[in-house]
Formats: sequence, structure tokens, C-alpha cells
Amino acid sequence: MFAYGGQWLDARYGTKPWLLLLCVGCGITGGILHMIWVVAPELWPFGKPPKAGRPPDRPNS
Repeated sequence: MFAYGGQWLDARYGTKPWLLLLCVGCGITGGILHMIWVVAPELWPFGKPPKAGRPPDRPNS
């Protein structure tokens, strides 16, 4: 999806191949982060993932 989106954006704005490369890089990064989230959540670099079956805590306001 990201590759096709990058190709479409490149064709629309004439930036070939930069937006394609940017979108593909975002897709690869997102895929790797999702794989870490699923396979090894204890290694998640952005804080603790929410526990399964429990909604995330909400701050008091």
C-alpha cells in the first residue's frame, strides 16, 4: 500500500522517486515496529503496551 501511495504521490507532484522511497521506508518501519509489538512486547521502545483485554488507563481530568 505504501509503495502504491508513494508512486501516486510522485506522479501527482513530480517528485519521482523521493516520495516512493519515503513511503516504502515508513511501511518497513511500521512493519518492524508492529512485529516487535506482537512477538516481543517487552522490547517495545515506546513504553509498556496495554494488557490484553484491559482498556488503557485514562488520566484524571
